[in-house]
Amino acid sequence: MTCSGAMTRSAVWGIRFSNGDSRRADRSDGVMKRLALVATVVLMLGLVYWIGFRPGLLIVRTNASGVTVLVDGTPYGETTIDGLAVEVSRGAHFLRLEREGFESIEESILVQGDSVVVVRMLAPLGMVFIEGGTFTMGDDDGAYSERPAHRVTLRPYFMDRTEVSMADYRRFRTRYTPPFDGDGLPATNVTWADATAFCRRQGKRLPTEAEWERACRGSDDRVYANGHRYDSTVARVGKGLYAGPVVVDEHPPGPEGIYHLTGNVWEWCSDWYDRGAYRNGDRDNPSGPREGTRRALRGGAWYSNERYARCTHRPGNFRASKDPSFGFRCAKDTFIE
Repeated sequence: MTCSGAMTRSAVWGIRFSNGDSRRADRSDGVMKRLALVATVVLMLGLVYWIGFRPGLLIVRTNASGVTVLVDGTPYGETTIDGLAVEVSRGAHFLRLEREGFESIEESILVQGDSVVVVRMLAPLGMVFIEGGTFTMGDDDGAYSERPAHRVTLRPYFMDRTEVSMADYRRFRTRYTPPFDGDGLPATNVTWADATAFCRRQGKRLPTEAEWERACRGSDDRVYANGHRYDSTVARVGKGLYAGPVVVDEHPPGPEGIYHLTGNVWEWCSDWYDRGAYRNGDRDNPSGPREGTRRALRGGAWYSNERYARCTHRPGNFRASKDPSFGFRCAKDTFIE
């Protein structure tokens, strides 16, 4: 073998050795890259799992302290002035808020982000929370006293779920003699002054006309408390004069959960009555004229026709007047305690 031949073979073998090392290095790099990719995928999956399944924070705030917070039937504690923070899994849950002397609240909630804040107004027992805001009061196609239609802004408030019953009023006026028999019937033959006194004894007041109409019309500007149609099957209206009222929760409530805002008995409001009040009245929490000779009535009675049962219809009568078809319900300002 010549020297040049040995060198050639050596060179060839050297090249072969060099190529082998290169292939092994390439395979090693490929393995490392695959391992890095697997690690990245595992890390990402772990991150997604952590984000998707880590607990969320449900923060509950209420107008009243001492409210028990139950999530999916499990009590988690009571609210304070700052509320209550509850750690829950993400997703849909069933929330219940309860406290003695108040209406309970039940609703479904969805916890998606890191935290969800739920602010709720618990109404005193027998009352309904009515959100404030701006709504249209009056009717351009109505009677003179209903014109013009105008925008009114109200603070939130509470409204009695039903008319005041004979049983409740008799505890206030022990010598009260009702025109109809039945503890569950609305208290009638009650003057405006006596209705005002009853509400004050309860820590409440008569509603303003604006508050009454907002509760009746709701957020969708209903013509009647239960909808846009005059329907004697869902309200005590269109009956004979001597038919009389029915018990305060006889017919289905309106969307806000309030009974008989349309029909059954007329309801006293706190305002002095003025047929032209809408032409120059307040637009922000209106409470009616400063003086007058009559007080406002709303809602119609069991004998009211299609026109007089509308939410916008507004007659008035003397504050000392009594009538078997005149009743009332109370309202209350919202509060924080």
